[in-house]
Amino acid sequence: RRSARSVGDVTASTQDRVLLKRGRGKVAEELIVLARNEAATLGGDTIVPDGPMVDGRQDFRVYRCRG
Repeated sequence: RRSARSVGDVTASTQDRVLLKRGRGKVAEELIVLARNEAATLGGDTIVPDGPMVDGRQDFRVYRCRG
């Protein structure tokens, strides 16, 4: 049985307002997509939020869980 191995951290950011405040759910979805893409460049396959979303930014921890 393998365990997850930490491969780093990423910060995803996007505009949380374009003329008007964007919906929190839409911003959160976009941050997850951006973080997953960045995690792949580190060789990671799993992201875990590391703190709340603030002003269109969020930190994530990146792990490699698959062999």
